[in-house]
Amino acid sequence: MRFNTIMCNDSGSWLVVDTADNNEIVGVHTSATLAALDAYKREQDSCHEDLLTLMQRQKDLSTLLQHKTAA
Repeated sequence: MRFNTIMCNDSGSWLVVDTADNNEIVGVHTSATLAALDAYKREQDSCHEDLLTLMQRQKDLSTLLQHKTAA
């Protein structure tokens, strides 16, 4: 998983960190449940973005191959 939750001992807050970005803190919550929901939503969004990126690359490659074939 890209997004994880950890408890901050100093403040008692729950943090959501992005493991793909040097554990950057991307969310701060007062409860473990909210932090887990935040991490889950971010994980889902990042998977969707990754899928869209792959689909665009596939489309671009297909277009490039069609142009090379036509030439």
